Amino acid sequence: MRDKIVQEAKTWLDTPFHHNQCVKHHGVDCINLIIGIGQELGICSHVTSNILSYGSRPNPRHLINRLELFFDRIHLADAKKGDFCAVSWRKNLPMHVALYIGDNQIIQTSQSSKKVVQVYWDNNFLTKIHSWWRFKGVV
Repeated sequence: MRDKIVQEAKTWLDTPFHHNQCVKHHGVDCINLIIGIGQELGICSHVTSNILSYGSRPNPRHLINRLELFFDRIHLADAKKGDFCAVSWRKNLPMHVALYIGDNQIIQTSQSSKKVVQVYWDNNFLTKIHSWWRFKGVV
């Protein structure tokens, strides 16, 4: 299943960033990218984008509360490709998520990237990871 998660994530590459959207090749934001991947694979059908919807600025507490409801929190030592991290850009307040695809690479989208991208993470990114998460039922 982990390879399928990574393969599906790659089909979202170059999808434009669009806040609060989840339409492959048309528009997606970071959390809806995770949801869209899971929905395509049938491992996230219990979550819809409107359940995680938020205003023009992500609310860190709302994000974590929703992640706790719909995904399994895991320890860093247990993180594998196909898992994803919540990222805090400031003050330990998570406002972003990115999918780990192995080999020190992530797939993510943001306003600054303007689209879904595959990138290597750097040491600065690693210091910003708040928590790790896994799709329910994925081992």
